[in-house]
Formats: sequence, structure tokens, C-alpha cells
Amino acid sequence: ARGRVSEVVRDLQHRYAEAPTLEQMSEAANLSRYHFIRVFQSLTGETPRQHVIGIRLRAAADRLIETREPITQLALQVGFNDISHFNTAFRQAFGMSPRAWRRTAAVRMRQL
Repeated sequence: ARGRVSEVVRDLQHRYAEAPTLEQMSEAANLSRYHFIRVFQSLTGETPRQHVIGIRLRAAADRLIETREPITQLALQVGFNDISHFNTAFRQAFGMSPRAWRRTAAVRMRQL
């Protein structure tokens, strides 16, 4: 079971923007939803939903530094459909707003 769930975890790294549902993930691992969640949490320390949000936030943080895309567009591209939720989650994860993250990164780059 751990091996099958590990495959799902690896797949999420590539498909985070259109992350599959819990039912799809548990089916892919050939486990019941409840057993899948238990195994997933034992492997990652997070629920599947928390894990996907974390992957999306890290992808957004990277894109904020690498591109000049509007923040709203960027949030939608990484899989957030609610911009308010994106901003709140980003602030909780990184301690600043997406705009401040981008600005801070730009200042650091100029200092190099």
C-alpha cells in the first residue's frame, strides 16, 4: 500500500494544478478512501488536500520570482480557483503576501 500511495504522491508533483479527487487518488492506489488517507498521512505527515495546497504554494512562490505574470493569473494556473484563499494560504505559508514575496525577491536579485 505504501508503494502505491508513494506513486500517487509523486504524480501529484506533476499534476498539482489539476489534482485528482480523493476518490481518484484512492482508486489509483487501489485502496479505500479512509485507508488511503491514513497511509498518505503516514508517508507525508499531511492530508492529501494539505499536500496539494503546499505543492501549489511552492509552485506559485517559484513563479512569482521567475515570471512577471499577474498574481491572479498565476494563482489560477497553479490550481487555486479562489484568489482570496490563495492570498490567505500564501501569507500563512510564507509570512507575507504574494506581492511582497515578489518584491522581496526582486530586491534580493538586485543585491546579487
